[in-house]
Amino acid sequence: VVPARTRAWPGPRFSMGMVAVGGALYLFGGISSSGYHGDLIVIDVATGNSSNITDAAGPKPRAAFGMVALGTAIYIFGGVDNQGFFADLYSFDVDAWAWTHLDPLLNSNAQCQVGGNDICAGAGPPPGRYKLGMIGLGSHRLLMFGGLGKISEAMDDFLVIDVASFVSLPLSTAGAAPSARSDHAMAASGRRVFVFGGKGGSASGMLNDLWALDGPEDVGWPEDGFPGLFIDVFDWDTVVLNRFDGNGSRITSRMVLCTRFFPCQLQLAGASGGGVLERQSSGSIKCSLGDGCTWVWLQDIEVRCDTSPAAHPPFEVDGTLLVVNHARFLSCRSATDGGALRCFGGGGAALRVSNSLFKMTWSAGVGGALAAVG
Repeated sequence: VVPARTRAWPGPRFSMGMVAVGGALYLFGGISSSGYHGDLIVIDVATGNSSNITDAAGPKPRAAFGMVALGTAIYIFGGVDNQGFFADLYSFDVDAWAWTHLDPLLNSNAQCQVGGNDICAGAGPPPGRYKLGMIGLGSHRLLMFGGLGKISEAMDDFLVIDVASFVSLPLSTAGAAPSARSDHAMAASGRRVFVFGGKGGSASGMLNDLWALDGPEDVGWPEDGFPGLFIDVFDWDTVVLNRFDGNGSRITSRMVLCTRFFPCQLQLAGASGGGVLERQSSGSIKCSLGDGCTWVWLQDIEVRCDTSPAAHPPFEVDGTLLVVNHARFLSCRSATDGGALRCFGGGGAALRVSNSLFKMTWSAGVGGALAAVG
């Protein structure tokens, strides 16, 4: 069902949210003399024309929420109306022209139950709040800080929502951190996140401080592919592969991620122009939910395998998520299921592949280039 769309100008309002996607501005919610708004206004920046989108599947009318665009998806969290504050997360897909309520997907049992432990314990969907700060990090993360919660108390927590794996977790920071506050400014520059000002507790009044948080960074693949460097660490950073120059990135043995502390993730991406990983001998990477690995994400990489079949495909996930976009797999062969990619186990096991090429890749088991068996 396509939401109703009519021509309209936003009209006077405040405490709304607005983001830019492509050649349009998307404005949602806010307060006016007529009350709280729940409409989505789309303004074409080239022509100045605007339209109003109303859809019962979208967020309820509200103000003072977090609003962020990641690619062609717009995310809205929290906010307040005359009945109280919200603790819900919605996305609007600009391409599909549709709202999705994401709360049921956040921290589901499939993603949270690891080795008999709940890695999301104490987190759940992020606590409700309004007048918060929220920004996007990379292509798939939302980072929020502070805001007002129950009894209008200022909050001092950092929370990360991964919109690819739908896991929401508190972010532990080292060293001093900003005090509890609301109405603050929040922005990212490169890999650093900045928080400025806002309102503190009743005794603090307005704040005039600037804080910086070191965000995700790009970590280079070690030349020898030493497995120990890939254990327990990548829940935040991205491992980057460079172009192959004869002494490039290679994997020569089996790596099992996250065998000590959990959760962790592996994000493997190519540098500008793409990156190359050379798989030799039995080299492979395994991400198992039972070991605390929540997902693997591959972007803009080329995986070159030697011609002899290996015991395992280059990438395997057990009970969790494998996302592959703009990747090439050449001459990858395995003695088990899936020549290049294998996804197995129940629960949240899922394989998402887009814009990728598999050439001279096969397996001796189920599937050819890839296998997904629940």
